[in-house]
Amino acid sequence: MPFGKIPETKQLISYLNINTITVRKKGSVGDGFLYGALGGAVLGGILDGVTGSPYGRGLGIFLVGILFLSIGGLIGAVVGGNKHTYKINKNKDNLQAMREKMWLKIYPSMKKNN
Repeated sequence: MPFGKIPETKQLISYLNINTITVRKKGSVGDGFLYGALGGAVLGGILDGVTGSPYGRGLGIFLVGILFLSIGGLIGAVVGGNKHTYKINKNKDNLQAMREKMWLKIYPSMKKNN
């Protein structure tokens, strides 16, 4: 199924028809960009404030902050956009292992005690 669309018929799909399942948290790219941009702007402002700037303190902090904001935003978007691909290879055990991993990510308190 392209682009993660769920079929409207909501029919069951046999594991014999599944090679891989790709999962990505919804909104993670935007969150990654936002956190990266904010972190980059703060870091850039601090670095310029400490090292000094030929443009003067206010404009230098602003310009370096914008530069680091852009770099941090791009890095954050890439990190936030990470996907995880589970290889099922038409194997029931692989599908069950993927389901257990996903269940534990959603409900970590349900971890089995050995």
